[in-house]
Amino acid sequence: MIRFLTWIVMVAVAVVVVAFAVSNRHTMMLDFWPLPFLWHPPVYLVVLASVVFGFLLGGAVSWWSSVWRTRRKVRQVRERHEQEKEAERAARAEADIAETDGVLPPSERPALSDGRNAA
Repeated sequence: MIRFLTWIVMVAVAVVVVAFAVSNRHTMMLDFWPLPFLWHPPVYLVVLASVVFGFLLGGAVSWWSSVWRTRRKVRQVRERHEQEKEAERAARAEADIAETDGVLPPSERPALSDGRNAA
């Protein structure tokens, strides 16, 4: 159904464009100052080329902004994944300590300021 509606809209736009081109066949002068070029295109060509250029420029700007949004989103997902890994490591370390009833072997005990191990 959507494909059918798309074709109807496209045919309507094509009819409007053809009618515009037929009714605006007069020429105009384009002066490429400071270059020594003059061009005498039809009015419809200048208008339609401007519309196409604007459409392409808008698409490029939209695409460029989506690239930045996508990069930011990927960075956020990576950071969240790293935080989840860190939380998992911390939980595993707490579980290991709880298994040993909170008593660490002498080699893993923190040193006191006077150099003795905490008992």
